[in-house]
Amino acid sequence: MMSTALSRTPINYSDYIVSRDGRFVDDVTSISAASFHSPGVKCPCPCQYTSYNKATFPQHCKTKKHKKWLNELCEKHDGIIRESIDRGKEIKDLRIRMEKLERENKRLKKDAATHDEEKRAQSNNYEERIEELEAERNGAKEAYESVLGEYNKVVRERRMWVSWFKIGASEIMDWEVPADDGDSADDGE
Repeated sequence: MMSTALSRTPINYSDYIVSRDGRFVDDVTSISAASFHSPGVKCPCPCQYTSYNKATFPQHCKTKKHKKWLNELCEKHDGIIRESIDRGKEIKDLRIRMEKLERENKRLKKDAATHDEEKRAQSNNYEERIEELEAERNGAKEAYESVLGEYNKVVRERRMWVSWFKIGASEIMDWEVPADDGDSADDGE
């Protein structure tokens, strides 16, 4: 069975060490009593315990290992402070840069949304135009087929008339009508 509670890691005491008069000193006043209780405080000195509570931490600070660790930090005090200041400036610069990138990201997302909207509008216009052209093509095809049907009807009627005329001219008038070369050319069927 899985636990639904989040496990909290102990607070790192080195984040709360105070610098006074060019030296690091133990000072737990900025750590709340509730933090000592849960999740506890972890000291980075080379002691064997990993987490302390409000009662045991002051005793821990009096041990030789802890004092030695704190003195070693004091020897590097100026470098640590300088590095801390540099890191603070770097963090500030990174935050400013991150804010600029977030603003740019928002602008680019807005531009992308605008371009997506324009693309959808163009796609819709394109599809509408295709539908219009297909309707025009279908209308033109129907008109062509209608005109072609009428043309074929006229060609059949002409052939019948020419045939009737030839028969009538030959039987009634005793004329012989020569074959017209255009008769075969007019066949549109």
